Amino acid sequence: MGGVPVKAEVAGRAVLLIPHRGETGDEAALPADYRRILAIVRAAGGPVQGKGGG
Repeated sequence: MGGVPVKAEVAGRAVLLIPHRGETGDEAALPADYRRILAIVRAAGGPVQGKGGG
C-alpha cells in the first residue's frame, strides 16, 4: 500500500484500509489519524476508554 491510506466502502460507509501486519510493526505505515490515536493513548499513561464513532 506504500503508506498512502486506501479508501474503501464497507456496509455503505467510507473506511480507510490499513496495511497487513508485518514483522516490524512500523507505525509509519498507518494513516495519520491512526498514529494520532496511538500517541493520545500512550500519553494517557493508563487505561483509556473509547467511545463509539459515527
